[in-house]
Amino acid sequence: QAQPEEVYADLLGFAEGPPNPMSPAPAPAMDLDAAFSVDGKTFQDIWQAQPEASSSIAAMTQNFTTPEIESTLASKNVKVMASGEMEAEFKFFLYAREAGGSGGTYLVQLVIDKMCEPRVCNLVVKSDQPDGGKSELLGKVIGAALGNVGV
Repeated sequence: QAQPEEVYADLLGFAEGPPNPMSPAPAPAMDLDAAFSVDGKTFQDIWQAQPEASSSIAAMTQNFTTPEIESTLASKNVKVMASGEMEAEFKFFLYAREAGGSGGTYLVQLVIDKMCEPRVCNLVVKSDQPDGGKSELLGKVIGAALGNVGV
């Protein structure tokens, strides 16, 4: 008769024995339209007309420059409408559209507080249509791209 396999779990990490390997959670993914573009007036009209769909606050694990943030987000098909660096913060207005033509337009305000260590990010996402949690997912995609903790 075969013996049952022994289960080992060291929840506190004090015991000696086989390691308890944990694979990291996969990065959130959202298929965004690389060709999508929006003009400044449309961005402003949607921003003013729509309520906040999601918001989050997180700590950044890395410090980036404005060009590094913009290129990192561009690699995820999140585009920059405007950005600027003030004394105490970086501010970005971003946009994206879900690929496939049926998704909504997502607008994002990303504010990074430069006075805190680690830097604190505040993300506000708005959408021009009900999105079933996709605004929150977009926030997680942006957070993962920037190496945020807690998004």
